[in-house]
Amino acid sequence: VRKINGGVEGGQGRIFALKAMSKTHIVGCGEVNGVRTEARVLRKIRHPFIVRLHYAFQTDAKLYLVMDFVSTPRQGLLARIEHTF
Repeated sequence: VRKINGGVEGGQGRIFALKAMSKTHIVGCGEVNGVRTEARVLRKIRHPFIVRLHYAFQTDAKLYLVMDFVSTPRQGLLARIEHTF
């Protein structure tokens, strides 16, 4: 997802990651509290290894989280950190 500043078409904008989750799946798997906790934590935490939640919204069928987009080099770093632990 790209946010264009000032609505200028063709202008440079900031890129975000969009996580879409089915409400039916969330409720069916009993993950309502888990999804709420995820959104709450990502909204509050400020850490270089944790993406920041910028927006959250919903439709009748889905929940959406708009977060920092993590580029490939950083993903590789996180993979190495996870492998270390």
